Amino acid sequence: MTKNLAIFKYCLLLFLGWRVALSFIAYFGLSTFPNIDPYSKQLFFPSPNLDYWFRWTNWDGGHFRGIAEHGYQPEQTVFFPLYPLLMKILSLAGLEINFSGLLISNVSLLLALFFLYKLTLLDFSEQV
Repeated sequence: MTKNLAIFKYCLLLFLGWRVALSFIAYFGLSTFPNIDPYSKQLFFPSPNLDYWFRWTNWDGGHFRGIAEHGYQPEQTVFFPLYPLLMKILSLAGLEINFSGLLISNVSLLLALFFLYKLTLLDFSEQV
């Protein structure tokens, strides 16, 4: 039990360090450098009312958010249902839908780090 706790603390430390560094880099980049819209080829400069957290929900996050809010649409049938279902449950509990997706993603990453570490210990020594 204490071995698992030590592994979890190590994974949590790696996770938090990575997230803090990534958040700093992303915030600095989004608030400093201009962005080019890929469709209109128009150059956008950072605005003071930048919605920082919304920027973490792009790409497939928009599809998952749409499924959680409105159900499946014809072009969204390729996405598995567990993630949007968990987002919907957390949003019904009072958490905003974008933050519920971020929470699920980050907790899943932390658990994956823990179990990957444990899986690696089955084949290799702790020094590896």
